[in-house]
Amino acid sequence: MKIMLAGGYDTENLGDHGMLVVLIRDLKKFESKIEIVLLSRHPDPMFDKLYNVRSILNLDHKTKKESLGRWFNGLNYGDDTNHLHTIWQELKTSNLLVIGGGRLFIDITLDFMRGPLPYYALLVTLAKFLGKPIMIFAKTIVPVKTDLGRDYLKYIVSNADVITVREKASAEELIKIGIPNSRVQIIPDPAFGLDYKNRKQNGFQILTDAGIRVNGKKFVAMNFRYTHLESSVNENYCKTLATICDKLHEYLGVDILFVPQMTYNIDNPYNDDRELYKDIYKLCNFKNNIHVLNKRYNVYETLSIYQCCEMVYSMRRHGIIFAATQYVPVFAISGERNTSYPMFELNLSDYIIKLSDLNRKDIDIIEKLVSAYKKREVIKNKLTNRLPELQKKTTKYAKIILDVIKSNQNY
Repeated sequence: MKIMLAGGYDTENLGDHGMLVVLIRDLKKFESKIEIVLLSRHPDPMFDKLYNVRSILNLDHKTKKESLGRWFNGLNYGDDTNHLHTIWQELKTSNLLVIGGGRLFIDITLDFMRGPLPYYALLVTLAKFLGKPIMIFAKTIVPVKTDLGRDYLKYIVSNADVITVREKASAEELIKIGIPNSRVQIIPDPAFGLDYKNRKQNGFQILTDAGIRVNGKKFVAMNFRYTHLESSVNENYCKTLATICDKLHEYLGVDILFVPQMTYNIDNPYNDDRELYKDIYKLCNFKNNIHVLNKRYNVYETLSIYQCCEMVYSMRRHGIIFAATQYVPVFAISGERNTSYPMFELNLSDYIIKLSDLNRKDIDIIEKLVSAYKKREVIKNKLTNRLPELQKKTTKYAKIILDVIKSNQNY
């Protein structure tokens, strides 16, 4: 049995990697002889070995600069087309095309044979020609801004045999473009299915290797981001975040760890969390107690780092989910709806502030963050009560995939 998987797994976003880990683990529980072929902008043998997949080149150019004035890689006169033949052959011998997860269906970049929506529409078309079933996997649907974008989105989703989204709001967006509610299944984010294993010693070793003294220290982790925020990032953004870190150290006596959840530094350096962290760190007063983790860590290493922390304050959806699955108390600083969704799933809606509130004079942000820290046991109890239900639901993704394959052909 073979599945072709198309998504954002090649942009060093640990959230995508976490969803992949859970999906593959659950598939192999039910079907040991399953192969995952992953379409990638940057095929990497180390990635393949770590996550048990086989990556092949997709239709992207390696950099945005290389794509300027061009259509998808392989569709311009004179392009090497070997990867096109490979994609065709691999899909031809696959049992299913899976598109997801995350927020892939966006029309920020949209042109003829350019951008995410045309790319996935091409894959859907190829799958239809080859008679392959299609699954939309663990999507968050972002409102599209253009008529053409809506047409592409409707074409992609309406041609899928199975449609799964991560929250009710995404199902509602699909209803708006004419997808019947009965066709859409709402299942929690697959990353909620990440296992808890005691990795704390591994985490402390990672911190020690990074030159951080761990004996007698208490740590709080931070995930900040720069790009794709609904609230505009003004000139005081980094200073505001540095002040928060200084105050938390001062009031709570904890050391601050800047933990990267995304480290993709091609095209835009600020897609890499570490670049923003460097800018914030320069503005912090307590530099001996605030630490930037500069390496690129995988899913398992990052989970082990969170286990060493008293709490995680996060602007990233999967920073929240990763920490929560390790029963580490979490607090969301929400610059977009996507960050808030997992907090509602975890029954932690009282522990969210909006990014736009950081500069408001009538709200004591530090007091809210400190108060949440003091309620760590309350938050942890909520995680203990809620996580088993969420984790049980995430196994549905693998079961659905296998059901779709079995209903379409004998293998």
